[in-house]
Amino acid sequence: MAKKQFKFEGLVKQAEQQNKESTDYIRQNIIIDEELQKFIPPLLDEEFKLLEDNILKDGCRDALIVWEQPEGNYVLIDGHNRYQICQKHNLLFKVQVVNFEDKEEAKDWMILNQLGKRNVTEEAKAYLRGLQYKQEKKRIGGSGVNQFNKDQFAKDAERTAERLASQHKVSEKTIRTDEKFAEVIDKITLGNERLKWDMLNRKVKFGKVALTNLSGEPEDILVQIGKNMAEGKGFRESINIAKKVEKKPIKKEKAKETLPANYIPLEITNPHVLADEDKNMKIMDLKDKIVDDFVAVVNQQDKQALERLREYLDELEDLLFDE
Repeated sequence: MAKKQFKFEGLVKQAEQQNKESTDYIRQNIIIDEELQKFIPPLLDEEFKLLEDNILKDGCRDALIVWEQPEGNYVLIDGHNRYQICQKHNLLFKVQVVNFEDKEEAKDWMILNQLGKRNVTEEAKAYLRGLQYKQEKKRIGGSGVNQFNKDQFAKDAERTAERLASQHKVSEKTIRTDEKFAEVIDKITLGNERLKWDMLNRKVKFGKVALTNLSGEPEDILVQIGKNMAEGKGFRESINIAKKVEKKPIKKEKAKETLPANYIPLEITNPHVLADEDKNMKIMDLKDKIVDDFVAVVNQQDKQALERLREYLDELEDLLFDE
């Protein structure tokens, strides 16, 4: 009798395990982790509607990626918009189970997954590379950096930058700059995921170099810049307001009385004209550099020229969209 009871309990456990692993069980036990969801760019209303129409027409063709938890739940890793649509219309969907050691490893996977998608802007790539570098540094930093391990940490961080640079085919300098860029973006947007991804997807204009250069600003200034931008103000205007920079009236110099009435001074005294001329000279200089390095990239496959070209284009964008 005891043997039969033991066999019966074994069959029950086996059945429970099979049920747990079934697609239906997984679908019913999917949960959303808000921290991980921040790695997923939100869709605009029209984009969401287009995706919804496609799924209603053709079904949810791609599997949702989920991470199995010890308590029996499954954290959604990729497919948040599809999941929302399928839940709304009671549609079936496929799932793919993946396993991670911890949440940090899940974040790494999500960052690389986003980087591998089509139509990712250069700004979004820079942000994601910066996040990846921060993640890697956090891991090698362990419990924290102190006077006894700071030299070793610096060496490990340098090797990490080298590895990521090779992985993403950029320079080490770019990886370190990307980290600053990501930190400023996160501080400016401060939980406003819509603003963050609108900036990264070029729906809100800003200068990438100028934004990265804000890395030394106090956090309250950066937060205020983000609030100003969320209200619809331009990037430069938002900075000026946050820093309380006042526009000073332009004082026109009077021509000396001793000069003839038809005298035209060679020196232009209007600072705006000077600024425009200086800006135009910089644009022309950048144009020449871009052409030269583009030729080097095409003809010689010069990687350093390609890296310089990226930096020149960022600088050019800053000049063109300077508000």
